Amino acid sequence: MKFTESIKTCAIKYKTFEGRSSRSEYFNFVLFIIILSIVCGFIDRIILGVSYLEYSGFGPMTFIYSLAAIPGFAAAVRRLHDVNKSGLWLLLLITIIGAILILYWYCKKGDEGDNKFGPNPL
Repeated sequence: MKFTESIKTCAIKYKTFEGRSSRSEYFNFVLFIIILSIVCGFIDRIILGVSYLEYSGFGPMTFIYSLAAIPGFAAAVRRLHDVNKSGLWLLLLITIIGAILILYWYCKKGDEGDNKFGPNPL
């Protein structure tokens, strides 16, 4: 899935926790979120007139950026569905070892055919 298509898909499915999400869709959206975070932080520093060291991380653009957490969470759940895991496995992110396991599942190729969460997104 292409970069812009991934962003559109995740934005449209911001409240959809059902179905599956491919690796390219998920990781393209994560890349978009990282870029958006950097840009919003930069704009906040300009708006607030503070240096990098004085910036606390809270500003008007950071608030807008925080709204991207909702479609990001939905995409993360759909990505776990692609490897036939429940979204409840995200609770493992509380631990370091659990975060490594989640990252492995995110990088793992999805199930070839249909699984209990729906058809193959590819």
